[in-house]
Amino acid sequence: RDAIILIKNTINHLKHTFNKEFNDVYSSKKQEIQRVAERSERIKVILRDLKSDEAVTVPEFKKIEVPESYLVVEDNEIPFEKYLTPEEKAAQLEKERLEAERRKLEEADNARERALNTMMHGKLEIRPEDELQKDLEKPEFMLTKNEDQYSEEELKIAKDFEKREKTLMEEREKYRKALEAELKKLQTANAEAMSSFDEKLSKLFKLRIEYQKTVNQEELKIVRIARSIHQHDYLEECERNLSQPLDEFKQFKLKTQEEVAEIKRSIDKLRDEHELIIQEDKAIEKQFKKDFADVEAFTLEILAKLYKRRPKIVKQKTINNETNSRSPNPFHVKVEDPDRAFLEAMAELDTDIHKPEILEDEIWERFVEARAIKVESE
Repeated sequence: RDAIILIKNTINHLKHTFNKEFNDVYSSKKQEIQRVAERSERIKVILRDLKSDEAVTVPEFKKIEVPESYLVVEDNEIPFEKYLTPEEKAAQLEKERLEAERRKLEEADNARERALNTMMHGKLEIRPEDELQKDLEKPEFMLTKNEDQYSEEELKIAKDFEKREKTLMEEREKYRKALEAELKKLQTANAEAMSSFDEKLSKLFKLRIEYQKTVNQEELKIVRIARSIHQHDYLEECERNLSQPLDEFKQFKLKTQEEVAEIKRSIDKLRDEHELIIQEDKAIEKQFKKDFADVEAFTLEILAKLYKRRPKIVKQKTINNETNSRSPNPFHVKVEDPDRAFLEAMAELDTDIHKPEILEDEIWERFVEARAIKVESE
């Protein structure tokens, strides 16, 4: 991101540098247009003196070259008349009346202007070239007499007139040639100035292409860096999105491993307890056989079956408490203790009702005690 800021500063510097070059050329164009316009005014005067209809093209700025001109509204662009209040209309009429009276007074008694029009054709300055345009006025006798009718005095006057007329024509020719030379010089100067500016403008255009090329390259760097940053941020986000469930899975795995280890320990403990119980059970059965070694094999077989016999009962049984109808809870149930039921059933098996007839009371009592030890161990 810091690199992008530095590149943007470089682009800004390049644009400001080119703008300075452009402003210099723009100022140069203003000066050249002004010089060409001044020479063109002189060319118009020369063409008028030479009585030529050649058109003179004066370069000027186009509207698009002067952007601020779009913000200026000219009067001719408004197709409606300006609204004037009654007070403004009265003031304008009064101003027009005073101006008309002033002009009327100047026209009525203006001796200076009348003298200027009479003696100098309305001009204060007399130009030599204007005098060359005037034709010499021939003496009256040259208009009414033939040359062979001239007197000696008239011949002298005629020769002097012809000499002055010849001199005037020569001066006119010299003046014409001077005007043509000046015209050519001014036209050449205008052409060279415009050609020189065109070359300068062409160099500026090539420079703009180089600057634009450099700016585009720098902007491409910005795009690449921005793309790299975006990819980096995207990958980091993906990594975060993937690492979170992975961490959760790792924690779950550790927890599961701990639970598995705890279960294994429990299993090992239960296995040890189970083996111990089996060993105790074997020892009890072995002791049972020793205790009843004095009985016959058939009797021992019956005792072994009774020794392994257990009552068949439901370990958990729910009994509706129908007798306790006065209980505030109509859904009250009584749960019977399975261990108590089992012990009661075993006590019932220990009674003489279940004693085989072939057994003696002393053997049955010993058997009941031995079975009770077995049941207690279970």
